[in-house]
Amino acid sequence: LFDGPGAYFDGYDIWGYLDSEPQLGQNPVRVSYKGASTTFYVTYKESDVKRVSVAREPDKTHYPVTGYVRREDLAGLKLDIMHTDGTKETWDYSENDGFYAGERVFIGSYVRYEGYNSLHLYVGGADTVVYVVGDHFRVTETAIVERPNAEGNFARIRCFTDDGNQFEVTFVGVFEDDVADGIATVPGYGSFGYSLWRKAEQDGESGVMIYCFDREIFVPYGSGAAKGDFDGDGEISVADALAALRIAAKLVPETAASVEIGDTDGDGHVTVSDALAILRVAAKLASPSSLG
Repeated sequence: LFDGPGAYFDGYDIWGYLDSEPQLGQNPVRVSYKGASTTFYVTYKESDVKRVSVAREPDKTHYPVTGYVRREDLAGLKLDIMHTDGTKETWDYSENDGFYAGERVFIGSYVRYEGYNSLHLYVGGADTVVYVVGDHFRVTETAIVERPNAEGNFARIRCFTDDGNQFEVTFVGVFEDDVADGIATVPGYGSFGYSLWRKAEQDGESGVMIYCFDREIFVPYGSGAAKGDFDGDGEISVADALAALRIAAKLVPETAASVEIGDTDGDGHVTVSDALAILRVAAKLASPSSLG
């Protein structure tokens, strides 16, 4: 139960509190709103959960240095739940959507140490600690590879990490109103939950805001980037030439958006000659207009 502002109605706080320490059986709860109050009763019962231990660790093994633990982060987690009568059950967190016996499993403190993370879960009055081993990393920089379509899907981002690696992620989701959630699976790092907001505005442009890897990543709509400007930063640089070269070398899949940005000679593909043309512009040996 809450002993502070837990809800709002018409701009006012609704307060709820117990009159005394909770006891087994019925307990009165007083709720106050704008000076008026009422009372209802909740029933406390003794839990039959004696002990909880980890039967299977979550699928996710790598976490950013800072961030939030979401329900999706615990996919694959299974717990052994011992009851006071001596029986035991193996409970799957994902299959039960994070609920046990009708109550949401509470995710408590999440403490990170060098080499491992400890996550406290509270199930039926008992708690357990999940240790997740993995290498920590931080996404330090992002670059736009492909902008989202009109529905707010298929934005593709290149992420650079503090351990010297990089990877690309495509963000898609099933939208409810203007918000969508999804899971980004990054080989070697694990799976990460993300959210999309498709009515974002920044510097006069409309686009999507991606919340992932403890970052807010704004990506404008459409393929409005200039020819050769793969990262959408408004400048033709060596990084753009390298992006074109990676596509030409088949290290990165060619897409309709990348052809629109990187096909400088109109042959329908991003080739080595396109990468060289972009490099000439980056080196100030040619003007951006030469890219078409």
